[in-house]
Amino acid sequence: MNQAVGIVIAFLVFSFIVFFHEWGHFLLARRGGIGVEEFAIGMGPKLWGKKKGDTLYSIRLLPIGGFCAMLGEDSAGSGLSGTAAATIASDPRAFNNRPLKARILAVLAGPVFNFILAFIFAVILLLAAGAVTTTEISKVDPEYPAYQAGIQVGDKLLAINGHRILDPMEASTYLVVEGGQPVEVDVLRGAEKLRFTLTPKPVDRGGQTVYMIGIGYAYIQPNFLEVFYYALIKLLSMIKITAFSLFALITGKVSLNMLSGPVGIVNSLSKSYDGGMAIRQYIAIFSSQVVLLSANLGVMNLLPIPALDGGRLVFLFLEGLRGKPIDQKKEGYIHMAGFVLLMLLMAVIFYSDIVKLLT
Repeated sequence: MNQAVGIVIAFLVFSFIVFFHEWGHFLLARRGGIGVEEFAIGMGPKLWGKKKGDTLYSIRLLPIGGFCAMLGEDSAGSGLSGTAAATIASDPRAFNNRPLKARILAVLAGPVFNFILAFIFAVILLLAAGAVTTTEISKVDPEYPAYQAGIQVGDKLLAINGHRILDPMEASTYLVVEGGQPVEVDVLRGAEKLRFTLTPKPVDRGGQTVYMIGIGYAYIQPNFLEVFYYALIKLLSMIKITAFSLFALITGKVSLNMLSGPVGIVNSLSKSYDGGMAIRQYIAIFSSQVVLLSANLGVMNLLPIPALDGGRLVFLFLEGLRGKPIDQKKEGYIHMAGFVLLMLLMAVIFYSDIVKLLT
């Protein structure tokens, strides 16, 4: 498959994940009696729109997600005034006029739907792959630190630097973040827990330095019911990886240029497809990308940052504790400031993506 087709598929993956997130907001808003002014697929100029009931359903030019505009959710920072603002403020379907529980569920639904989507595609991934990687060590390379430290085939990887390992992908993330520093590796050998201290070996992979300890993992073929268990493990692992990576970014363990924005993500995803692959491989790769990105989006949106779902939830929880809402104008300005900062961050990441593509 040529890269152009891969890019199209990557855009569709990204858009579908954002659409599903917004669909969660839409369904729980409607269920909670909150009016939805517009439910859009895509962003930018409107290509098509049809109003059904009180909601405008639209398709927009840029295939990069979508949005669910709940009535009155952003009225404080929308620039509305006078009669228009008063009309929304008095509407019983307006966001701030609905019960607190309904508003919390409507905001929380987006990230939760991302986790549901990630779980569904984790199941599809495991069914397509027919096998799952376990934490049991099946290979120890004599030229790498694990062998030299005394780790053996048959050991089960438990933790790295105290971080419990659910999925081998977590181990790779922890080693990258540690950047070649000595790490403590906990394994289970029979009934005995052992701890080894070793320094990962730097290895060049396509111009990038990765850090490895030289172990491989055993595969098993789960039965149909076990697939759901391992799909849950995969989801929890992705959530842990995302949260750990964000914490490492905040604490300065990793730099901002290690992040990828939409350009970097699409470029990376487009390279995953090969015209010679079997259909099961296509399904497995597509599913793994949905799992990774959907879990990432769910975690990112739960961050307590203004303009994100997590930031809105903070204000709603504060309202519950205080017994009265925060001043809507003040909250609106805070969300607006958060949105501006997020856009500036996205611009920096976008620039970094372009630089990495050109170098």
